Order: sequence, then C-alpha cells, then structure tokens
Amino acid sequence: MRFKVKAVIVDDDQEICELLQFQLQHLGVEARAVTKASDVLDAVKQESPDIVFVDMSLGEADGVDVFHILRVIRFMGALVIVSGHPESVLRHARDVALRLGLDAKAPLKKPFRLQDLRRVLDEASRGPSANSRAF
Repeated sequence: MRFKVKAVIVDDDQEICELLQFQLQHLGVEARAVTKASDVLDAVKQESPDIVFVDMSLGEADGVDVFHILRVIRFMGALVIVSGHPESVLRHARDVALRLGLDAKAPLKKPFRLQDLRRVLDEASRGPSANSRAF
C-alpha cells in the first residue's frame, strides 16, 4: 500500500531521521526531517504535512515542547510519538498531546518495523481520532 501524504520527522538522531525518512519514502510518503525542535515551526509551515513524527527526547528540548509548537500554529494533521521510552511514558505523552487538542495517534515504539510504520500511516489516514479535540 502506498500513502500519498506529506510528513515531517522530528528526531535529534540523524540516523533515525534518515531511516524513518527512507522507510516513509518507500511507502510513498514525501518526508522531511529536522533534528532540532527549533526547526519544527519552519518545517511545518513550509511542508504543510499531513503527519508529524516526534521523538520524545530531542537533546535541547523534548517532544512536549514540540506539541506546544504544533498547538500554537494550530496543526491539524496527525501526530505520532516515536520513542524507545516505556509504554507508560508513551501513553502519558499521548495523553498530553490529546489534552493540547492534537490528533495524537498510537505511538511508534523504537525499534520499529516497516509493518509498524504501515499500521501508523493507515491509522493516520483515517482522519482525526475520536478523542482529539478542536482548538
């Protein structure tokens, strides 16, 4: 299955960015990666992505900082948290994103496989989650 969507990847690990970007492109997704939270605003404004993949640990910032940026610019696409943190941390981070009104999908746990990425893209392509809120 090919997904005709645009994505922005936010991860401070360049190798993870390249891997995720390659896998997304293999699935038909146009993807741009940034390694700093401070680059998110420009990337989202320039790309108008359908989905943003956000790592929770970004060096100088964290994923929640990115959630706040996305909220301020009223990002209406899907949000996918990508992290190697325990499931409880991922659930909490998703709850925070949902409370901020973002359309947070099921997290993508590192390490992930191509089939996990397909599942996330399939969920994101179905539209807003029932528990995401409008601004």
